[in-house]
Amino acid sequence: MKRPLLLALMFCAVSLLLTGCAALLVGAAAGAGGVAYVQGELKVTESVSLVVAQRAAEKALTDLKLGIQKRQADGLSGVLEARTSGDQKVTVKTKRIADKSTEIGIRVGVLGDEAKSRQILNRIQASY
Repeated sequence: MKRPLLLALMFCAVSLLLTGCAALLVGAAAGAGGVAYVQGELKVTESVSLVVAQRAAEKALTDLKLGIQKRQADGLSGVLEARTSGDQKVTVKTKRIADKSTEIGIRVGVLGDEAKSRQILNRIQASY
């Protein structure tokens, strides 16, 4: 009776440890300039100013023929909201990290769509 309970507890402990390590690895990759797809949002830190990132994001959405419905920006951050032809909401958030460092977050739909988010990111990066 005690052995199955002990095995179950060990399994839960190992699962929690592995999950925590994976989250740390993803966080480290995002912090090091890598691309991370977490909970439906694609995030990357780019070595460009906030203004350059915002202009590139707007150009990318326009080039992809996504109807921009909302533009909001200040000196610290910005948000663009658009719609796909299938009426999925697309949100591109920009956040100033430093003079030449900007975090970009992209979410497509409610739950996220990694493939479409990566297409948008590729178009943003091509617009610098």
